[in-house]
Amino acid sequence: MHDDNDVLKTSGEDSSLLTPETTHREGANARGASPPASRLDRRLQRISDYLDTALSSPMPEVALIGGINADLAAMQIRLSQSIEEILAECASARDYMDAVPEGVEMLLKVSRQIERGTRLAKDLSRSQVQREPTPRSNKSEPAS
Repeated sequence: MHDDNDVLKTSGEDSSLLTPETTHREGANARGASPPASRLDRRLQRISDYLDTALSSPMPEVALIGGINADLAAMQIRLSQSIEEILAECASARDYMDAVPEGVEMLLKVSRQIERGTRLAKDLSRSQVQREPTPRSNKSEPAS
């Protein structure tokens, strides 16, 4: 398991940003049971669930936007972790006044883009539902 301060890294052939790896490994606790899932693990699972749902959409546009949003959400986590690391290393507010505002601005831009993509995917999905014809009954209608 990972704690909330673990850094995400990509690994192996799968260059997905959704592969969490840490600089240290936590084993099972003394009773042999795994520790509960961390917030980072739960966030990554939600991103993965969102991606799976998007990719299962019959609409290629929704799947594409969902994939982009999942990547952006994983990047948002990395940016947030980077900002936290910078803040932890600074002794005073003056030490981080140059780097942190730029990082926060980037974090906000990514977050806004995720929101836009999510809204667009929902709108596309709604338009698809509205366009689907309602099933007609197989009963024969009386001739006029």
